[in-house]
Amino acid sequence: MPRETRRPQKINNSGIKIALLLIIVAAAILFAIMQLSEPTRYAEQAEFTAAGVGLTYSRSVAGFHATDNGFFFFNGDAISFYGTDLLAMNQNVYMNNPSFSGRGDFAVILEQGGRTARVFNEAGEIFTAITNDPILNYSLSAAGHLTLITSGNDIYTLHLFGTRGELLLSNDLTHERHIPIASDVSRDGRRMALAFLDISGAELNFIVFLYQITDNTAAIVASNGYNHGQMLSELRFMGNNNLITISDSEIRSYNENGAIIASVPIGNVIDAVSFTDSYIAMALGENHLNRAGEVFGTILFLNENLTRVSTFVSNNPVLRLSKNHNSALITAGRELIAVSSSGDVLWRRILTHDIIYAAFLQSTQSIIVAGNEQAQVFYVE
Repeated sequence: MPRETRRPQKINNSGIKIALLLIIVAAAILFAIMQLSEPTRYAEQAEFTAAGVGLTYSRSVAGFHATDNGFFFFNGDAISFYGTDLLAMNQNVYMNNPSFSGRGDFAVILEQGGRTARVFNEAGEIFTAITNDPILNYSLSAAGHLTLITSGNDIYTLHLFGTRGELLLSNDLTHERHIPIASDVSRDGRRMALAFLDISGAELNFIVFLYQITDNTAAIVASNGYNHGQMLSELRFMGNNNLITISDSEIRSYNENGAIIASVPIGNVIDAVSFTDSYIAMALGENHLNRAGEVFGTILFLNENLTRVSTFVSNNPVLRLSKNHNSALITAGRELIAVSSSGDVLWRRILTHDIIYAAFLQSTQSIIVAGNEQAQVFYVE
């Protein structure tokens, strides 16, 4: 019998192609997932080395304020001050509904809607201020002056305490149909500014009064108004010099006589702002409708005359901005960027956890970073 010849079977290439296609798609999906779960990394990120204090806490009550020497930490029941590697002060503070804030080398804790405020420096409590009527709002100056505005029987009263807790002023604010909403005192304690919400007209407007403080009396030097529905958001002396006010559409600088020496329009939402005695750093978000503005994520560096010193643009939305050592520490998502006032990047780093607070300590290479439940001091290389 003739030998049967077997032909080689024809391979089905379509099935292999489909299998390969599925493998490629799966690999692409896996790669995309990895890209989402892993933060983008720069070729040269700053190295962080834990260099001292580490804390664990509950986010709902945690408060921080950094100075050149360390940082204040408030946990709802106690206030502490830490150097970079040691606990320098700890004091119990029991208050109902406490509010914590800091400025310069000082911190204040008060009862929201209460009558008691306590001021601290890095060594401990300096003084306690008690008022007869509930506290409506307050401010702490860079030198430790405390301003309390109280409200009782439809009368608003200003209480100004000196840096040792001495009562310098206690004046009724009798401006008719004006509600005091913000205040500040110059570093030398000789000038004061108050912002009022004017409810006398059809629109809500804001008025800023400037005072000269002499022999425990305050005399009005000048006043200036914001019209057309502008919303005042910041009022701050830069050292002993110019007063800076910021609304949602304008930033102004006033001299010691209360005259406006500079005014700059703002076309963006202000996401964050930070002051030193020499510079203002301002982070800008989305543009306002029908207004010309800056690129989203722009950081403006301005001097006290509102002259633009430099700019920097962040690729991510800016959540917080802290300023010290003539530099800004930008918190943008999980990214930290240290930028000098000349606009140069000093270092940058992307972290793997959310950041609720970050600030420089003794230098731009020493920082405190706080997340939802932990904080750590780092040395930056």
